[in-house]
Amino acid sequence: VPLADDPVANVRLSLARLVRNQLLASPAYSELPSTLAMAESLRRDSDRDVLQTIHGPGYEPPRYCSKSPSRLAQQQQWPVGDSQSATLHEDEEKDDADIDAD
Repeated sequence: VPLADDPVANVRLSLARLVRNQLLASPAYSELPSTLAMAESLRRDSDRDVLQTIHGPGYEPPRYCSKSPSRLAQQQQWPVGDSQSATLHEDEEKDDADIDAD
């Protein structure tokens, strides 16, 4: 079902409301394969609001990671205070000084 995989989270959120409040609550629609497929796809969503909506009250979705794994790997590779980051800061300060001189 294409809307269940839409790249826009608000589209999936609206669909989650429709599926939970209307389709799954209706005997005529709750057992349809397309309804069940949408509900299953939304239950595996990555967005916390979509997950809370489709699962209902009391469901606590997993927390978002504050930093991406690639960003964490970069920071571990170059810890704060190393010579490379110091050089980058010095270069930025020189650029700022050049702008101020103009």
